[in-house]
Amino acid sequence: MNDELVARPLVNGYRRVALFALPLAVSGFAMNGELPVVNAGVARLALPEREIAAFGVAIGIAWLIESPIVMLLDAVVARGVDQRSFALMRRYTVYWCAALVAVASCVAFTPLGRLLLRSVLGVDPAVAHEAQRALSVLIIWPAAVAWRRIHQGVLIRVGQTRVIAYAVGLRLTSVLSVITLGVLHGGPAGALLGALALACGVLVESSAVWLVARRILREELPLDTGEAGAVRDLRTFHRYYLPLAGTMLCYMLSAPLVTAGLAHGSAPSLSLAVWPVAYSLVVLLSSPLNGMQQVAVRLGRDAQAARVTRRLLLGCGAGVSVMLVAFNASGATRWLLATAIKSPGSTVTPALHVLWLLSALPLLIAARALCRGLLVADGRTGVIQGAIAVNLVALAGMLFLAGRLLPSASYMVAAGALCLATALETSLLARALLLTGRRECEPRVPTHAVLAESAR
Repeated sequence: MNDELVARPLVNGYRRVALFALPLAVSGFAMNGELPVVNAGVARLALPEREIAAFGVAIGIAWLIESPIVMLLDAVVARGVDQRSFALMRRYTVYWCAALVAVASCVAFTPLGRLLLRSVLGVDPAVAHEAQRALSVLIIWPAAVAWRRIHQGVLIRVGQTRVIAYAVGLRLTSVLSVITLGVLHGGPAGALLGALALACGVLVESSAVWLVARRILREELPLDTGEAGAVRDLRTFHRYYLPLAGTMLCYMLSAPLVTAGLAHGSAPSLSLAVWPVAYSLVVLLSSPLNGMQQVAVRLGRDAQAARVTRRLLLGCGAGVSVMLVAFNASGATRWLLATAIKSPGSTVTPALHVLWLLSALPLLIAARALCRGLLVADGRTGVIQGAIAVNLVALAGMLFLAGRLLPSASYMVAAGALCLATALETSLLARALLLTGRRECEPRVPTHAVLAESAR
């Protein structure tokens, strides 16, 4: 099936897998540059504190609402083997889009949203009002993201990963253009401008991906196949996908859980100031690793390509962890926090301590992405949901117990708990793979053809 890849695995195999994965890694990293651009623009308009707070609340709610459709990308990469399968998955996506847009509309336009923001979340009334205005623009967010991700899955499946990177470039350009015009010409309030910029960006990206993917669907995917993984009815696909939706929902709940642990632990004010600075830096450095999860989904069913993918992804994760340790030891991180980011002086040393503990996290994220990708390819999505649920319970338990039994500041407790919970989740995923073994089959689109397309 992949004679050329097997013949020269150490040179040609790594090169081809790297070229296949690089656009996905770059896209994952670039996406993290979007919010700093928006926040920088919002900060230059009237009432920046209120508007930045409102925008943060709005985008947090938008992310939570969209979470069930995030892993549609992985599902299409794994199961989009022909045009018939994709048509069924697209119909399934439309159902999800309708439901999530309805939820977003309720939050944006009805008293339910005001109740959620003011009573449940305890947001200041002025901030809540601006957040609802921003959410009125972001009601299209889940539908646009879902449409983009299912068509990205088609591109990944046939090896056209560079198109995804180009589309992200168009998205960031659109966001920057809207923000710049709004700041220069006195556009709407900051939170509303930020929502408009994000909405324009995701619509541009989604349209670009769709225009390319629709041609690929017609020309490169067969009408129908007899593959075991092909989607033939929505009920079966729903059973396959629902655990993935639950996985991302649990993942989104981990952030407010950590925030609650920080707020109820020792030195809460300092901890709440330290944690976002340190954790956002680790998230930024690790973002390319999460973007490579689909590489494992697409190549995981081929033995040789799976071995190359495993070594490459774990090697990248180890490299990021070592780089973080080196930055901490050399003083580069301290300079970055104190000079470049301009963190308050009281938070620099504590943030550095957090970063020492979180140095293992990139390697754990890479291992988790690899295991998740292989399990998605094998159809064992329930294992993934079970592991993230254990992660969430373990994280809550450690935050609760350690916050009361240990004298350490809560930011140190949170860093240790997050690493241990992630390690526990990853070990459960790896155990599931080792106990049941890997199921290998020849993909309808041969792996060597996919890799050759990405290398062109």
